[in-house]
Amino acid sequence: MKQIKFTAKLIALIILFIVLWYSIARFFSNQNALDTYVVSSTEFLTDPSATITVMTFNVAHGRGNKLGASNWQENGLDELKKHLEQIAIQIESSSPDIVVLNEVDFSSVWSFHFNQARFIAENTSLKYVVEQNNIDVSFPFFRYQFGNAVLSRYPLKDAAFVQHEPLSELENIFAGNHDAVYVTSATPLGDIGVFAIHLDYRSEETRLEAIK
Repeated sequence: MKQIKFTAKLIALIILFIVLWYSIARFFSNQNALDTYVVSSTEFLTDPSATITVMTFNVAHGRGNKLGASNWQENGLDELKKHLEQIAIQIESSSPDIVVLNEVDFSSVWSFHFNQARFIAENTSLKYVVEQNNIDVSFPFFRYQFGNAVLSRYPLKDAAFVQHEPLSELENIFAGNHDAVYVTSATPLGDIGVFAIHLDYRSEETRLEAIK
């Protein structure tokens, strides 16, 4: 009987620990929704005659181009890196100055907690990065953290988290929402505002409200 009581208390403590971990992470999720960093910096001159190329790329959690592929990377981290390398090659071949990435993992258990935005930045000429979480759910030893990212050839500044009306308020509270980020890129043409969003695919009404 004592052994049963001890086991029950241990299970209760473990559950309490997991719930507290998750609750604290969700409480601070909006404050931690943005991360700005520089992979490496370069000098550039202002050029009024310059042109700026902007690109978007839904990287689909790096799962590759196989139809119906799962977000869970069954073939290991090396296979995931191959997918991301191909994405980086496609991006670099277009020589964009600013790229918006959608459905990019920052630290998700199904992709080995590998930061896909940072990897793509390291393998392209786009060294300035802003990450914005849409979903951020954390438990001990694993996490689901993904969303949008802005990669730029030029410095990024004044990043601001932009919240939209959610499809489900409960979902927003317990996991996150299809929100957005507004950031300024200091290009040779001057400051250019970039608004990155991945619209909710489940509701046209929600998408229209976000666009407004």
